[in-house]
Amino acid sequence: MVNSGIDTAISIGLYLCYAMLFVGLICAVVFPILQIFSNPKSAKTSLVGIGAFGAVFLISYLLADGTVLPSFEKYGITPAVSKGVGAGLVATYLLGAIMVVSLIVGEIRKFIS
Repeated sequence: MVNSGIDTAISIGLYLCYAMLFVGLICAVVFPILQIFSNPKSAKTSLVGIGAFGAVFLISYLLADGTVLPSFEKYGITPAVSKGVGAGLVATYLLGAIMVVSLIVGEIRKFIS
């Protein structure tokens, strides 16, 4: 086979990418945990932000509709998948609205002061 050298190089590259992804994932999980234990006062504000983000997704999941249209049944869409996609869309809308409101409030505060 002519392309066996190229296939081997691609396989090695993919394995290296998987290894780097795994190392990055471990670092992204371990270092924030170490930071929380080393400086708990600043971790409190981060945890509040993470909690608020989680609350937005929980509200989005509760507001999402899990109905599947007949046109999507042929793609194997289940009510759980439909509810997950709907929750993602609602979360996007909520976060976008929060962003716009915070921008407007920030500009009004800057104008007043």
